[in-house]
Amino acid sequence: MTTTTSDTGADEDGERRIANDESAKYYVVTYDVVSDHIRLKVAHVLEGFGERVQDSVFECLLNGYQYHDLRRRLDRLVNPDEDSIRYYNLGSAAHADVEVCGKGNVTTIPTTYVL
Repeated sequence: MTTTTSDTGADEDGERRIANDESAKYYVVTYDVVSDHIRLKVAHVLEGFGERVQDSVFECLLNGYQYHDLRRRLDRLVNPDEDSIRYYNLGSAAHADVEVCGKGNVTTIPTTYVL
């Protein structure tokens, strides 16, 4: 079965793609983009891959394919002479330890059950 995705990273139903396999890693992606127009596009792409946790910060659970897909999409948008996107690999989703002080919730990791 082939899944078609939009430019945002969401699947054909508009749902965000979340990796739920054992190879998934937990990433924090931050950005500083000069252009308002491009900044909105970057945020829109990231919304298809993760949860916004602050204005320019997203938490994403991604397998290798999704990570490279996200990088490819964002690399096409930004101007490397003016803009910055940082990808923090926090490792295995099963071992990610995130704490929140103040408003907001920790991004939940979907659980897969095999019967």
